[in-house]
Amino acid sequence: MIALLLSLLIKSGVVAGLALSAVWLLSGRPPSERVGLLRAAVVLLIALPVIALAGPDLTIWLAAAPAAVSAEPFVPPMTGSAATAAPSFSLPGIPTWIALGWAVGAGILLARFVLGVLTLARWTRSSEVVSDAAWTAPLARLGGKSAPRLLATRRLASPLSWGVPPGVVLIGAAQLKQPRDAEAILAHELAHIRRRDWLFLALSRVATALFWFNPLVWLLQAELGRLSEDAADAEALRHVEPEAYARTLLGMASDFTPVAATGMTGPARSLAKRITKVMTQRRPASPRPLAMMVAVGALLAAATPLAAVELSVREERIAPLPPLPPLPPLAPAAPPAPPAPPSGVDLVAPPAPPQVPAPPAPPEAPQVANRGGTYLYDSDEALTDEQRTAVAAARESAVHARAAAREARAQAAQARTMARANADISRHAERTAVHARAVAEHAAQARAHAEQARTQAARHMAEARVQMRAGADEMESGARNMREEARKLRNPAYRAEQIERARERGQTVTDQQLLDAIPRMEEGADRMVEGAARMRNQGSDPA
Repeated sequence: MIALLLSLLIKSGVVAGLALSAVWLLSGRPPSERVGLLRAAVVLLIALPVIALAGPDLTIWLAAAPAAVSAEPFVPPMTGSAATAAPSFSLPGIPTWIALGWAVGAGILLARFVLGVLTLARWTRSSEVVSDAAWTAPLARLGGKSAPRLLATRRLASPLSWGVPPGVVLIGAAQLKQPRDAEAILAHELAHIRRRDWLFLALSRVATALFWFNPLVWLLQAELGRLSEDAADAEALRHVEPEAYARTLLGMASDFTPVAATGMTGPARSLAKRITKVMTQRRPASPRPLAMMVAVGALLAAATPLAAVELSVREERIAPLPPLPPLPPLAPAAPPAPPAPPSGVDLVAPPAPPQVPAPPAPPEAPQVANRGGTYLYDSDEALTDEQRTAVAAARESAVHARAAAREARAQAAQARTMARANADISRHAERTAVHARAVAEHAAQARAHAEQARTQAARHMAEARVQMRAGADEMESGARNMREEARKLRNPAYRAEQIERARERGQTVTDQQLLDAIPRMEEGADRMVEGAARMRNQGSDPA
């Protein structure tokens, strides 16, 4: 399976790569001729399996793979209880998973395409036939006898066509109310039907589903869709003026509906390029059918033998080793013997408790000797008159001394109070001096701050003038950019780019809205220039 997918990847890549390279080399040729190359490549991709089965076998052996040995580890057979094991299961191999992944991818893409076709069929059944003469008249003129059915539905925002000739053209209710776009829309959709673009779109979807793992096939499908739109535009311009056609494309730029059909707007990313080509289209080159037939033939000649090539992987298998003889069953182990009890144990008597010592005898009370002595004090009765006078004088002196001491203590207390008061006065004076110095420092700092503020104010005013002049320059630059943007919006291709960018942001912008914005942008540019002049005058005034 791996070799098959690798073979399909290489073959589809070569076919798609050759076709894309040929289209790039023939970029100067008309889109209708280059579309033929891509269509041939799509048919070749779908026919690859048929060519590989019907053509001769050309086998190319790839490098030998590593020796294939049984993927399961060898386990020797066992007998006994170990031989009965739980049943095992195995997951699918890698090739099975690869095939399943390819089938899932192809199924999803095919289901999406089938769902799109069923949606188109449902819309067709529920649509109403257009009877407005503004639409039926150009349909009859452009379609002739094989004109397709023209139906209107509210489910569509942009017109589309599908089916093989005569086919069906579906338009939305919004387009039905704009008869001026009828000729451009019908010319484009009828070109798709006459060229059978829807049929090859369906085949390209099938090829992409089969070879979804190849990015070159996706590029081939995208290039086929782009060139089909360019070819339809070139054919429609034979009946419609380029300006009217570009205006119609712009009007539907924000209404592309990606379904399994060929729509007029197509992928919006290429709409700007399409409008540019429409507005700058030169005289188309003369067709060269012989040259294109040679190119298609060369593609077929290169791809047909390639489809018959088969890639195979040469594997050398090594016979598996013979199994080892079965191992004999293991004898059951004897149970361990219980431990023998101790033969003899000498019993030791516990030691006797220690003797409690007897408490010591209390000490004998000390003997107190009663000496029975008597103490006698002398009284004043034994003093003489002189002694009494001296005692009285001493007592009076003591009284005076105590009074002097009290007065000294009072004076000392007063002195201490005065000292404390003087200390408080000194401290207050010191605090006053400190406060005065702080006030002086604050005053100096205030003067410095005031000077700094004046300097900063002058600098800020100068900077403000510079910024105002710079702002005036920016406003003038913005006015120039706005005028330039208004000039660009007059170009239909540029408006298409803006509509696409708005759609990518989830916004809806119409061509008429962009046209209405042009005079407003020019007026805004004029106001910006006036404001810039006022700012420049204010910035140059030093006052």
